Amino acid sequence: MSKPLRRRARLGKYVLDKRLGEGAYAQVWRARDTVEGHVVALKLVMPEGIDDMGADRVVREARVASALDHPNVLPVLNADWIDDYFALATRLCRHSLDEHQAARRSPRVALQILTDVAAGLAHAHERGVLHRDIKPENILVDDDGAALLSDFGFARWHEEKTLTQCGTLGYMAPEQAYGKATPASDVFSWGLVAYELLAGALPSWPFEWPLVRSERFRKRVPAPYRPVIRTAIAFNPGGRYPDAGALLEALEEAARTVSESTGSELRPAREILAEAFAGITVLKPAP
Repeated sequence: MSKPLRRRARLGKYVLDKRLGEGAYAQVWRARDTVEGHVVALKLVMPEGIDDMGADRVVREARVASALDHPNVLPVLNADWIDDYFALATRLCRHSLDEHQAARRSPRVALQILTDVAAGLAHAHERGVLHRDIKPENILVDDDGAALLSDFGFARWHEEKTLTQCGTLGYMAPEQAYGKATPASDVFSWGLVAYELLAGALPSWPFEWPLVRSERFRKRVPAPYRPVIRTAIAFNPGGRYPDAGALLEALEEAARTVSESTGSELRPAREILAEAFAGITVLKPAP
């Protein structure tokens, strides 16, 4: 019989402190590592989830995420079988993007976060990894405001084939409904997250322009960034950026254009965005 999960329960070297989230097969807890002395986010896959999905699929997330090493990808600190659970320890971040109000209030902050996500996703694509579930809940924001891509539970190596639907309704690319995923599918999901964050509404299929709240999107987003996001959410995969590396290049070019229009020297995107938005009154999110 599995040890019950409750506050102050001990699993291996971890002491559970507070449950942060729960899904069909897993719970996420804030926990203290009693050996190394730091606090972590501990994802615990339940025994019934292990039985239904199989041990190999459960371990996959840890293997895929451990193959990535980038400041905008949530690092795996430890993965192990503890009692009847599979435990995945990661860095603890205070907020996910759907809870990060500053990104909804400030276009500058939103574009910084979106560029971070594109950078982390580009790193994954360069190593042949498809995330397949880009959505606000899977984008974490640390205390310094940097974004980290998390939750590789649906991830696959690019060369692997699958005929099963993957992703989250509302954010997945059209082709994912038929079990087809490519790097361009991740780009599409990134584009939907970007549009929702900046316009205040999630578009629905068939994504024909002008989209819902397009006027608000136009007013809040500098002109060089608008075609980047529009290309990312092209309904036809051939009309999108082929991968997140190409998306990141487009975002960096947009930042350079903004820099040139303000007469500043070329600098990192965070500095360029801060200057571009200096003195601009930020619109409040629509109800």
